[in-house]
Amino acid sequence: MENEKIILEEVSTKECNCLKCGKNLESDAKFCSGCGAIVELQKDESICKKCGEELKEEANFCQKCGASKVSKAFKANEPLEISEQDIAENKNIAMFCYFGLFMLIPYLTKPNSNFIKYHSNQGLLLLILGILSSLIMIIPILGWGIGFIGYILVTVFFFIGIKNVLKGEVKPLPLIGKYVLIK
Repeated sequence: MENEKIILEEVSTKECNCLKCGKNLESDAKFCSGCGAIVELQKDESICKKCGEELKEEANFCQKCGASKVSKAFKANEPLEISEQDIAENKNIAMFCYFGLFMLIPYLTKPNSNFIKYHSNQGLLLLILGILSSLIMIIPILGWGIGFIGYILVTVFFFIGIKNVLKGEVKPLPLIGKYVLIK
């Protein structure tokens, strides 16, 4: 018990510095007192967030308390926390997120899954790109060329999205993936 308390105290009292100006920050600071930048905590993936136990790099769960590692996804206002368990449970249904309006199936059936929310957002962005490409195709000659390029991008991004789901990754799609429509 005493060892656990020491480890937890060591974890909670780690010094942190501003990523922009390097100024030493207090543990509960939300803004840097030196430059005013928003403080973003760099979570150490090698230490369990629940008990403070050191984790092996390849471990998905803590060997001491069983808590899962958490990976961060995209940043809108606050980053989503996506657990390895969430990814494992929803990997198969998340593939529907990239099949046009079928993205509603996982989004409506698994509303509490951050992994589904993330890929539903990516799928919605892909759907919008496809619709815009179709609308541009109405314009003769120049529109046909631009629309065709849009269709090629939609196809490439579709396969990138499916690959990300199958690997359990939360990587944004190129060019369009940084926008957040579904929170």
